[in-house]
Amino acid sequence: MALAVPPSAPSGPAPPSRSPAAYLPNETLAAIFEYLLPPALARTALVSRRWRAIAERILYSTVVIAETIPRTSPAPFKNMPDAPAVPSRTLRCCETLSHNPHLADVVRRFHLRWETESVESPAFLLVIAQNIMQTLIPTFTHLESLELLLGLAPHIPEGFREHFPAFTVPSLRHLSLGGMGDSPAQLLRNHPGLLHFKLADYHAPLALAPADVPRLVSFRGNPVTAASILPGRPVHWLSLVGWEFVTEQDLARIAQTSTPIRTLDLSAMSVTPILLRDISRHLSSIEFLRVKLALRHTLHFALSGIRLLAALTTVLGEFQELRALDLSPTNAEQQLCLSWMRACPSLRRITFPSKTEWTLVDGGFWIAEMQGCSSR
Repeated sequence: MALAVPPSAPSGPAPPSRSPAAYLPNETLAAIFEYLLPPALARTALVSRRWRAIAERILYSTVVIAETIPRTSPAPFKNMPDAPAVPSRTLRCCETLSHNPHLADVVRRFHLRWETESVESPAFLLVIAQNIMQTLIPTFTHLESLELLLGLAPHIPEGFREHFPAFTVPSLRHLSLGGMGDSPAQLLRNHPGLLHFKLADYHAPLALAPADVPRLVSFRGNPVTAASILPGRPVHWLSLVGWEFVTEQDLARIAQTSTPIRTLDLSAMSVTPILLRDISRHLSSIEFLRVKLALRHTLHFALSGIRLLAALTTVLGEFQELRALDLSPTNAEQQLCLSWMRACPSLRRITFPSKTEWTLVDGGFWIAEMQGCSSR
Protein backbone atom coordinates (compact mmCIF):
# COMPACT_ATOMS: atom_id res chain seq x y z
CA MET A 1 0.00 0.00 0.00
CA ALA A 2 1.58 3.23 -1.10
CA LEU A 3 -1.49 5.40 -1.52
CA ALA A 4 -3.01 7.70 1.04
CA VAL A 5 -6.76 8.03 1.19
CA PRO A 6 -7.67 11.72 0.75
CA PRO A 7 -8.36 13.39 4.09
CA SER A 8 -12.05 13.82 3.47
CA ALA A 9 -14.71 11.87 1.63
CA PRO A 10 -17.80 13.33 0.02
CA SER A 11 -20.56 13.91 2.52
CA GLY A 12 -23.19 13.08 -0.06
CA PRO A 13 -25.50 10.12 0.10
CA ALA A 14 -24.55 6.50 -0.34
CA PRO A 15 -24.82 4.96 -3.82
CA PRO A 16 -28.21 5.53 -5.46
CA SER A 17 -30.99 3.46 -3.99
CA ARG A 18 -31.44 1.68 -7.32
CA SER A 19 -27.97 0.20 -6.98
CA PRO A 20 -27.86 -3.22 -5.26
CA ALA A 21 -24.64 -2.10 -3.55
CA ALA A 22 -26.66 0.30 -1.41
CA TYR A 23 -28.29 -2.61 0.38
CA LEU A 24 -25.23 -4.81 0.92
CA PRO A 25 -24.20 -5.26 4.57
CA ASN A 26 -20.77 -4.05 5.66
CA GLU A 27 -19.46 -7.59 5.93
CA THR A 28 -20.29 -8.30 2.29
CA LEU A 29 -18.74 -5.04 1.11
CA ALA A 30 -15.59 -5.81 3.09
CA ALA A 31 -15.35 -9.24 1.47
CA ILE A 32 -15.66 -7.63 -1.98
CA PHE A 33 -13.17 -4.85 -1.24
CA GLU A 34 -10.56 -7.40 -0.17
CA TYR A 35 -10.09 -8.31 -3.84
CA LEU A 36 -9.42 -4.73 -4.99
CA LEU A 37 -5.92 -3.45 -5.69
CA PRO A 38 -4.80 -0.42 -3.62
CA PRO A 39 -5.42 2.19 -6.38
CA ALA A 40 -8.97 0.91 -6.92
CA LEU A 41 -9.52 0.68 -3.19
CA ALA A 42 -8.46 4.32 -2.75
CA ARG A 43 -10.98 5.40 -5.39
CA THR A 44 -13.66 3.28 -3.76
CA ALA A 45 -13.10 5.17 -0.51
CA LEU A 46 -14.34 8.35 -2.24
CA VAL A 47 -17.82 6.99 -2.97
CA SER A 48 -19.34 7.61 0.46
CA ARG A 49 -18.50 7.81 4.14
CA ARG A 50 -19.74 4.27 4.64
CA TRP A 51 -17.58 2.87 1.86
CA ARG A 52 -14.63 4.92 3.04
CA ALA A 53 -14.82 3.46 6.56
CA ILE A 54 -14.69 -0.05 5.13
CA ALA A 55 -12.11 0.59 2.41
CA GLU A 56 -9.58 2.39 4.58
CA ARG A 57 -9.49 -0.44 7.12
CA ILE A 58 -8.46 -2.79 4.33
CA LEU A 59 -6.16 -0.29 2.64
CA TYR A 60 -4.15 0.46 5.77
CA SER A 61 -4.08 -3.04 7.21
CA THR A 62 -1.05 -3.70 5.00
CA VAL A 63 1.40 -0.88 4.34
CA VAL A 64 4.26 -1.82 2.00
CA ILE A 65 6.43 1.01 0.66
CA ALA A 66 9.60 0.53 -1.38
CA GLU A 67 11.18 3.68 -2.77
CA THR A 68 14.46 5.00 -4.09
CA ILE A 69 15.45 8.22 -2.37
CA PRO A 70 17.01 10.76 -4.78
CA ARG A 71 20.27 12.58 -4.09
CA THR A 72 18.35 15.79 -3.41
CA SER A 73 14.75 16.98 -3.48
CA PRO A 74 13.64 19.91 -5.66
CA ALA A 75 13.66 23.23 -3.84
CA PRO A 76 10.21 24.71 -3.10
CA PHE A 77 11.21 28.17 -4.37
CA LYS A 78 13.33 29.58 -7.16
CA ASN A 79 16.94 30.55 -6.47
CA MET A 80 17.07 28.17 -3.50
CA PRO A 81 19.50 25.27 -3.28
CA ASP A 82 18.00 21.81 -3.46
CA ALA A 83 16.51 20.57 -0.21
CA PRO A 84 17.68 17.38 1.53
CA ALA A 85 16.39 14.22 -0.07
CA VAL A 86 13.35 12.70 1.62
CA PRO A 87 11.35 9.48 1.20
CA SER A 88 8.27 11.30 -0.07
CA ARG A 89 5.95 8.28 -0.30
CA THR A 90 6.89 7.20 3.21
CA LEU A 91 6.26 10.67 4.59
CA ARG A 92 2.85 10.98 2.93
CA CYS A 93 1.70 7.66 4.32
CA CYS A 94 3.07 8.32 7.81
CA GLU A 95 1.44 11.74 7.82
CA THR A 96 -1.93 10.19 7.06
CA LEU A 97 -1.50 7.60 9.82
CA SER A 98 -0.40 10.25 12.33
CA HIS A 99 -3.34 12.54 11.59
CA ASN A 100 -5.87 9.69 11.69
CA PRO A 101 -5.27 7.67 14.86
CA HIS A 102 -8.12 5.28 14.06
CA LEU A 103 -6.11 4.06 11.06
CA ALA A 104 -3.13 3.14 13.22
CA ASP A 105 -5.35 0.64 14.99
CA VAL A 106 -5.90 -1.38 11.79
CA VAL A 107 -2.26 -1.67 10.65
CA ARG A 108 -1.17 -5.32 10.71
CA ARG A 109 1.84 -5.19 8.35
CA PHE A 110 4.18 -2.20 8.05
CA HIS A 111 7.08 -2.69 5.63
CA LEU A 112 9.52 0.07 4.60
CA ARG A 113 12.35 -0.40 2.11
CA TRP A 114 14.59 2.52 1.21
CA GLU A 115 17.23 2.57 -1.53
CA THR A 116 19.78 5.14 -0.34
CA GLU A 117 23.00 4.58 -2.30
CA SER A 118 23.33 8.14 -3.63
CA VAL A 119 21.86 10.10 -0.72
CA GLU A 120 23.79 13.25 0.22
CA SER A 121 22.11 14.01 3.57
CA PRO A 122 21.83 10.74 5.53
CA ALA A 123 21.48 12.60 8.85
CA PHE A 124 18.15 13.98 7.66
CA LEU A 125 16.94 10.47 6.85
CA LEU A 126 18.13 9.30 10.26
CA VAL A 127 15.88 11.87 11.94
CA ILE A 128 12.92 10.71 9.83
CA ALA A 129 13.57 7.07 10.73
CA GLN A 130 13.88 7.94 14.41
CA ASN A 131 10.56 9.77 14.38
CA ILE A 132 8.82 6.85 12.66
CA MET A 133 10.14 4.40 15.25
CA GLN A 134 9.64 6.62 18.27
CA THR A 135 6.26 8.22 17.60
CA LEU A 136 4.42 6.31 14.88
CA ILE A 137 5.16 2.58 15.17
CA PRO A 138 4.22 2.40 18.90
CA THR A 139 0.70 3.50 17.92
CA PHE A 140 0.24 0.32 15.83
CA THR A 141 -1.27 -1.65 18.69
CA HIS A 142 -2.21 -4.62 16.48
CA LEU A 143 0.94 -4.70 14.34
CA GLU A 144 2.01 -8.28 13.60
CA SER A 145 4.69 -7.89 10.91
CA LEU A 146 7.32 -5.13 10.75
CA GLU A 147 10.04 -4.70 8.14
CA LEU A 148 12.52 -1.81 8.26
CA LEU A 149 15.15 -2.08 5.53
CA LEU A 150 16.38 1.49 5.62
CA GLY A 151 19.82 1.30 3.99
CA LEU A 152 21.27 3.87 6.39
CA ALA A 153 24.13 1.94 7.99
CA PRO A 154 26.75 2.72 5.29
CA HIS A 155 26.02 6.46 5.58
CA ILE A 156 25.85 6.91 9.35
CA PRO A 157 29.05 7.67 11.33
CA GLU A 158 29.88 5.18 14.06
CA GLY A 159 28.96 7.59 16.85
CA PHE A 160 25.40 7.97 15.56
CA ARG A 161 24.50 4.32 15.03
CA GLU A 162 23.06 3.83 18.49
CA HIS A 163 20.25 6.32 18.10
CA PHE A 164 17.43 4.07 16.94
CA PRO A 165 14.63 3.97 19.55
CA ALA A 166 13.75 0.55 20.99
CA PHE A 167 9.96 0.72 20.69
CA THR A 168 7.43 -1.86 21.89
CA VAL A 169 4.55 -3.34 19.89
CA PRO A 170 2.68 -6.01 21.91
CA SER A 171 1.34 -8.05 18.97
CA LEU A 172 4.55 -8.19 16.93
CA ARG A 173 5.34 -11.67 15.59
CA HIS A 174 7.48 -11.03 12.47
CA LEU A 175 10.45 -8.63 12.55
CA SER A 176 12.88 -7.89 9.71
CA LEU A 177 15.63 -5.28 10.10
CA GLY A 178 18.40 -4.00 7.84
CA GLY A 179 20.52 -0.97 7.12
CA MET A 180 20.40 0.43 10.65
CA GLY A 181 23.82 -0.57 11.94
CA ASP A 182 22.71 -0.65 15.58
CA SER A 183 22.33 -3.73 17.75
CA PRO A 184 18.66 -4.79 17.95
CA ALA A 185 19.15 -6.56 21.29
CA GLN A 186 16.93 -4.17 23.26
CA LEU A 187 14.27 -4.34 20.58
CA LEU A 188 14.21 -8.13 20.93
CA ARG A 189 13.95 -7.88 24.71
CA ASN A 190 10.87 -5.70 24.27
CA HIS A 191 9.08 -8.38 22.23
CA PRO A 192 8.93 -11.71 24.06
CA GLY A 193 6.18 -12.93 21.72
CA LEU A 194 8.34 -12.62 18.59
CA LEU A 195 8.28 -15.75 16.41
CA HIS A 196 10.23 -14.84 13.26
CA PHE A 197 13.32 -12.61 13.05
CA LYS A 198 15.40 -11.54 10.03
CA LEU A 199 18.54 -9.43 10.39
CA ALA A 200 19.95 -8.46 7.02
CA ASP A 201 23.36 -6.88 7.55
CA TYR A 202 24.43 -7.23 11.17
CA HIS A 203 27.53 -9.38 11.72
CA ALA A 204 28.15 -9.39 15.47
CA PRO A 205 26.82 -11.42 18.41
CA LEU A 206 23.76 -10.15 20.29
CA ALA A 207 23.85 -9.92 24.07
CA LEU A 208 20.58 -11.62 24.97
CA ALA A 209 19.48 -13.11 28.28
CA PRO A 210 18.11 -16.68 28.24
CA ALA A 211 14.60 -15.31 28.87
CA ASP A 212 14.62 -13.02 25.81
CA VAL A 213 12.50 -14.00 22.76
CA PRO A 214 11.64 -17.42 24.26
CA ARG A 215 9.19 -18.32 21.45
CA LEU A 216 11.44 -17.63 18.46
CA VAL A 217 10.99 -20.35 15.81
CA SER A 218 12.83 -18.95 12.77
CA PHE A 219 15.89 -16.80 12.14
CA ARG A 220 17.67 -15.43 9.07
CA GLY A 221 21.02 -13.73 9.45
CA ASN A 222 24.77 -13.99 9.82
CA PRO A 223 26.20 -17.22 11.33
CA VAL A 224 27.96 -15.27 14.10
CA THR A 225 24.69 -13.61 15.08
CA ALA A 226 22.82 -16.89 14.81
CA ALA A 227 25.28 -18.51 17.22
CA SER A 228 24.38 -15.91 19.84
CA ILE A 229 20.59 -16.11 19.37
CA LEU A 230 19.73 -19.76 18.79
CA PRO A 231 21.02 -21.57 21.91
CA GLY A 232 18.12 -22.55 24.18
CA ARG A 233 15.41 -21.28 21.82
CA PRO A 234 12.92 -23.40 19.81
CA VAL A 235 14.24 -22.34 16.39
CA HIS A 236 13.52 -25.04 13.80
CA TRP A 237 13.89 -22.91 10.62
CA LEU A 238 17.27 -21.28 9.92
CA SER A 239 18.58 -19.27 6.97
CA LEU A 240 22.24 -18.21 7.01
CA VAL A 241 23.64 -15.30 5.00
CA GLY A 242 27.16 -14.06 4.45
CA TRP A 243 30.40 -15.90 3.90
CA GLU A 244 30.98 -19.48 2.82
CA PHE A 245 32.93 -20.21 5.99
CA VAL A 246 31.32 -20.95 9.36
CA THR A 247 33.48 -21.84 12.36
CA GLU A 248 33.05 -25.11 14.22
CA GLN A 249 32.43 -23.08 17.38
CA ASP A 250 29.54 -21.18 15.79
CA LEU A 251 28.05 -24.38 14.37
CA ALA A 252 28.22 -26.01 17.79
CA ARG A 253 26.33 -23.11 19.35
CA ILE A 254 23.79 -22.99 16.52
CA ALA A 255 23.03 -26.65 17.23
CA GLN A 256 22.10 -25.87 20.85
CA THR A 257 18.48 -25.00 20.06
CA SER A 258 15.79 -26.45 22.32
CA THR A 259 14.12 -27.94 19.22
CA PRO A 260 16.08 -29.65 16.40
CA ILE A 261 16.58 -27.48 13.32
CA ARG A 262 14.57 -29.10 10.52
CA THR A 263 14.89 -26.54 7.70
CA LEU A 264 18.22 -25.01 6.68
CA ASP A 265 18.36 -22.42 3.89
CA LEU A 266 21.87 -21.65 2.62
CA SER A 267 20.81 -20.06 -0.68
CA ALA A 268 22.09 -16.63 0.45
CA MET A 269 25.68 -17.83 0.78
CA SER A 270 28.04 -19.77 -1.46
CA VAL A 271 28.30 -23.33 -0.17
CA THR A 272 31.11 -25.83 -0.62
CA PRO A 273 31.02 -29.58 0.07
CA ILE A 274 33.43 -28.93 2.95
CA LEU A 275 30.98 -26.53 4.61
CA LEU A 276 28.14 -29.03 4.17
CA ARG A 277 30.30 -31.70 5.76
CA ASP A 278 30.94 -29.46 8.78
CA ILE A 279 27.24 -28.62 9.05
CA SER A 280 26.25 -32.28 8.94
CA ARG A 281 28.36 -32.96 12.02
CA HIS A 282 26.28 -30.56 14.11
CA LEU A 283 22.87 -30.34 12.41
CA SER A 284 22.08 -33.95 11.63
CA SER A 285 18.29 -33.55 11.97
CA ILE A 286 17.88 -31.42 8.84
CA GLU A 287 14.88 -32.49 6.74
CA PHE A 288 14.86 -29.71 4.14
CA LEU A 289 18.13 -28.30 2.79
CA ARG A 290 18.44 -25.47 0.30
CA VAL A 291 21.91 -24.67 -1.01
CA LYS A 292 23.61 -22.51 -3.61
CA LEU A 293 26.82 -24.19 -4.71
CA ALA A 294 29.89 -21.97 -5.02
CA LEU A 295 30.42 -22.10 -8.77
CA ARG A 296 34.14 -21.40 -8.64
CA HIS A 297 34.58 -24.51 -6.48
CA THR A 298 32.45 -26.82 -8.61
CA LEU A 299 32.49 -25.72 -12.25
CA HIS A 300 35.87 -27.31 -12.90
CA PHE A 301 34.71 -30.66 -11.49
CA ALA A 302 33.18 -32.03 -14.68
CA LEU A 303 31.37 -31.17 -17.87
CA SER A 304 27.94 -32.60 -17.07
CA GLY A 305 25.41 -31.41 -14.51
CA ILE A 306 25.11 -34.84 -12.88
CA ARG A 307 28.87 -35.29 -12.45
CA LEU A 308 29.08 -31.70 -11.26
CA LEU A 309 26.89 -32.57 -8.27
CA ALA A 310 28.44 -35.96 -7.61
CA ALA A 311 30.75 -34.44 -5.00
CA LEU A 312 27.69 -33.97 -2.80
CA THR A 313 26.95 -37.69 -2.61
CA THR A 314 29.17 -38.45 0.36
CA VAL A 315 28.22 -35.26 2.19
CA LEU A 316 24.47 -35.75 1.78
CA GLY A 317 24.82 -39.21 3.25
CA GLU A 318 25.56 -37.54 6.58
CA PHE A 319 22.08 -35.96 6.72
CA GLN A 320 20.21 -39.08 7.81
CA GLU A 321 16.79 -37.36 8.02
CA LEU A 322 17.00 -35.27 4.83
CA ARG A 323 13.74 -35.38 2.87
CA ALA A 324 14.07 -32.49 0.39
CA LEU A 325 17.04 -30.88 -1.37
CA ASP A 326 16.77 -27.58 -3.24
CA LEU A 327 19.74 -26.62 -5.44
CA SER A 328 19.25 -22.94 -6.13
CA PRO A 329 20.68 -21.22 -9.22
CA THR A 330 23.84 -19.37 -8.26
CA ASN A 331 24.51 -15.65 -8.46
CA ALA A 332 27.82 -16.58 -10.06
CA GLU A 333 25.94 -18.04 -13.02
CA GLN A 334 23.88 -14.88 -13.36
CA GLN A 335 27.01 -12.72 -13.25
CA LEU A 336 28.57 -14.86 -15.97
CA CYS A 337 25.45 -14.36 -18.09
CA LEU A 338 25.74 -10.60 -17.74
CA SER A 339 29.46 -10.65 -18.49
CA TRP A 340 29.11 -12.88 -21.54
CA MET A 341 26.21 -10.80 -22.88
CA ARG A 342 28.38 -7.67 -22.76
CA ALA A 343 30.96 -9.49 -24.88
CA CYS A 344 28.30 -11.04 -27.14
CA PRO A 345 25.18 -8.80 -27.24
CA SER A 346 23.26 -11.29 -29.40
CA LEU A 347 23.33 -13.93 -26.64
CA ARG A 348 19.85 -14.88 -25.41
CA ARG A 349 20.14 -18.32 -23.77
CA ILE A 350 22.83 -20.08 -21.72
CA THR A 351 22.78 -23.60 -20.27
CA PHE A 352 25.29 -24.38 -17.51
CA PRO A 353 26.72 -27.78 -16.50
CA SER A 354 24.28 -27.68 -13.60
CA LYS A 355 21.52 -28.04 -16.24
CA THR A 356 20.20 -24.63 -15.24
CA GLU A 357 19.10 -22.69 -18.31
CA TRP A 358 19.26 -18.90 -18.19
CA THR A 359 17.14 -16.90 -20.66
CA LEU A 360 17.28 -13.17 -21.39
CA VAL A 361 13.86 -11.49 -21.14
CA ASP A 362 12.56 -7.98 -21.71
CA GLY A 363 14.23 -5.41 -19.51
CA GLY A 364 17.65 -7.05 -19.63
CA PHE A 365 16.90 -9.60 -16.88
CA TRP A 366 18.26 -13.14 -16.96
CA ILE A 367 15.72 -15.73 -15.79
CA ALA A 368 16.84 -19.12 -14.47
CA GLU A 369 14.72 -22.11 -15.42
CA MET A 370 15.23 -25.28 -13.44
CA GLN A 371 12.99 -28.31 -12.97
CA GLY A 372 10.03 -26.53 -14.54
CA CYS A 373 10.39 -23.46 -12.32
CA SER A 374 11.77 -20.03 -13.08
CA SER A 375 13.33 -17.36 -10.91
CA ARG A 376 14.82 -13.96 -11.50
